[in-house]
Amino acid sequence: MYKSAYILKTVLLGDAGVGKTSLVQRFVHDRFEKQYLLTVGLDVSTKVVTVNSKRVTLSLHDIGGQKRFQDIRSTFFRGAQLALLVYDLTRPKTLENIQSVWYPQLKKYAVTARGEPINTVSILVGNKADLIDYIAVSPAEAKEVAENIGVIDHIITSAKTNKNVDEAFTRLATAYLEQYFSKINK
Repeated sequence: MYKSAYILKTVLLGDAGVGKTSLVQRFVHDRFEKQYLLTVGLDVSTKVVTVNSKRVTLSLHDIGGQKRFQDIRSTFFRGAQLALLVYDLTRPKTLENIQSVWYPQLKKYAVTARGEPINTVSILVGNKADLIDYIAVSPAEAKEVAENIGVIDHIITSAKTNKNVDEAFTRLATAYLEQYFSKINK
């Protein structure tokens, strides 16, 4: 068995109930649970993926979105190289909170052990695309938020149907490695 040359800390951020845990479960175990399970603080999973012929271990940190975890949450951001900023396509407030709450917290608390800022590579993820009749966030609204916060991309997913789930994680890892190698090859 080959070891991964790269281990990337990946945080999933967003309000409670947007589907962060469901995305991780679909990506890591290829399953979907209909019952919503509260993430208490933090849940960590890993998955090895191949990106541009390089083995990469994604250390997935699913951070609880409930307000009661707000005081401890910042410690989980430390060292985050990648971030999925997840909102629910059926609840516009969750997209607003990406811009006003989650992204600012990521920028503030994603630091090295010495407190130096990290340029966390981030992607905006609109989840629950399977709920077609209830979608309340327009592509234009999501694009505007993505541009405002400066993420690498915006992608629409459904953990239930497995729409673009692998693509979201791989696109993020690919962008990170491209940035990493462009820096070291200068």
